Amino acid sequence: LKRYRDAEEIFKKSLAARPKSDILNGLGYLYTAEKRYGEAEKAFRRSVSINPRNGGYRGLAELYRAQGRTKAAIGMFSEDITVNPEPALSQRALGELFRVLGRNAEAEEMFRKADKASRGP
Repeated sequence: LKRYRDAEEIFKKSLAARPKSDILNGLGYLYTAEKRYGEAEKAFRRSVSINPRNGGYRGLAELYRAQGRTKAAIGMFSEDITVNPEPALSQRALGELFRVLGRNAEAEEMFRKADKASRGP
């Protein structure tokens, strides 16, 4: 718990100096790990407002998945895939969600796309 508090202070000091989406994403994941879901959502949404292509949508998707909000998670993973120049992580995560839901054809398609994205053009 102390390490989380120490990390939170470091993130907040960094944000005070210069708000950046990657710092907000880190703070969002920290809050998610601590089940401080409202604060996590605010951090990820602020990240998206600064730079929507830097993983904030994926952070929101992971947050919603942790809360059991599967439909919202699917939407955010899909949004990340649309805007992120390196979508493989979200494609894999979305494939896994589809697999768990029994949507196997969609899962296979996402896994194929993730594999292709990982290999590059």
